[in-house]
Amino acid sequence: MNGEVQEVAATVAEVAKSTVKAAEASGGGQTGLIIAVAAAAYIFFVVVMWKLFQKAGVEPWKAVIPGLNIICLFRIMSDTDTCWGMILTGVLVLFLWCIIPVPVPKPSDPKKIQILVRMLLLFAGVEICFGFHIFNSWNGAPRFKKSEAFAVGLILLPFIFYPILAFDKSEYHVY
Repeated sequence: MNGEVQEVAATVAEVAKSTVKAAEASGGGQTGLIIAVAAAAYIFFVVVMWKLFQKAGVEPWKAVIPGLNIICLFRIMSDTDTCWGMILTGVLVLFLWCIIPVPVPKPSDPKKIQILVRMLLLFAGVEICFGFHIFNSWNGAPRFKKSEAFAVGLILLPFIFYPILAFDKSEYHVY
C-alpha cells in the first residue's frame, strides 16, 4: 500500500516537472506555471479518483473523463436520484449564466446591472457546487465506514482526506 502511494507521488511529481519544463521552454512565464500546477492537480485528482472508483467497484477509466468522473463520484458517495437532481440544478444555473441574455430595465447604466445579474448567477452556481461537495462528503463518509469527523475533513480539506480515503484499507458499503 505504501509503495502505491509513493509511486503515485513520484508520477505526479514527474509530470509536474515535465510540464514546468515545457512551459518554460515555450516562454510562458507565469501562465506556464499556472498551467503546470493545474495539470499536476488534475493528474493527482484522476489518480485519487481512479483508486476510489476501484474501491467502489466502478470502472476506473471513468476517472479520466471530465464530467463523467463527477457523475460517478456522485453515484459512489450518495443516492443516484439525488445526484441527478443536483446535477440538473447546477446545469440549469450554468445555462442561465452563459446562454440566456439578461433583461435589463432602463437604468442609467444597463451594463452594470447586466454584470451584477451575471455575478449573482455565478455566485449561485458556485454555491450549488459547494453544496454538492458538502452533500457528497457528508453522505459518502459512512459508505466507507468513516466517522462524522472524517466527513468534516472531506468537506474542509478534500485534497488531504480524499487521498486518505482512496489509499487506506477501508471498504465501500452501500446502505
